[in-house]
Amino acid sequence: MRKLQALLLAGVVGLFLTAVPTFAQSNTATVNQTGDNLTAEAHQPGASNLANIMQANDNTGPVTAFIRQAGSHNKAFIDQSQTGGGGITPPLEASIRQPGNYNVAHQFENAPGYNQGQTQEAVQSGDHNTSNQTIDHGWGIHQSVNQSGNDNVARQTVDGSGVGNLVSSIIQSGNGNTATQDQTGLNQTENAKQSGNNNVAHQYQTGPGAYSHLNLETILQSGNANLAAQHQMGLDLTSTVTQSSNGNVAHTTQTGTNDVATVTQG
Repeated sequence: MRKLQALLLAGVVGLFLTAVPTFAQSNTATVNQTGDNLTAEAHQPGASNLANIMQANDNTGPVTAFIRQAGSHNKAFIDQSQTGGGGITPPLEASIRQPGNYNVAHQFENAPGYNQGQTQEAVQSGDHNTSNQTIDHGWGIHQSVNQSGNDNVARQTVDGSGVGNLVSSIIQSGNGNTATQDQTGLNQTENAKQSGNNNVAHQYQTGPGAYSHLNLETILQSGNANLAAQHQMGLDLTSTVTQSSNGNVAHTTQTGTNDVATVTQG
């Protein structure tokens, strides 16, 4: 039934798009579902937008996806799966909204082991932004990207088996920024906020064994043309880089337990 509803929705969208003048809209939406309790939506009132939702499921739990592209020439892809073997049947959820123009958003989820509740979101109100989010295995994972500036690139990756409770956040209100986040482990957080222009932020952290790692990385770039990189492997590690002036370079590397690194450039 869910598959039929999604296909009907896609058909209605297609009919709506072809019913208006061709100079106003020429959007494409694709939905491909299997399984139970699946939901898919695509709203594209702009022009020349491309939306692609696929879904799978084998744990019969809810999956959900949502795409809205009010601007023009945007591309959005949501994959999702969930093919059994999980501990808890979760929602997967995913969301993409692109009120700006010429934005590209990729999302992918998997979550077979320790299924619990993956969520991904990408909000791009600026123009010419690119967002790439992954998530592979795990439980209790949350990722978020908000690009209100222009020409920004954001990449988030969570990889591995049985990873859990990982929070990643990228906010890019400036222009021409690049931020990448990659983490595996338990109970870790990465935050990157770029309100300046032409900044680069790289974050990576992990921890040994099946412990609660409690690692935290934060990069704040309100200046311009800055570079910040953080690399952590251990337990209870905290790294904070603040760059409020221009043309700075900061690199922190930590291994061990209960260490703190703070860099302030401004």
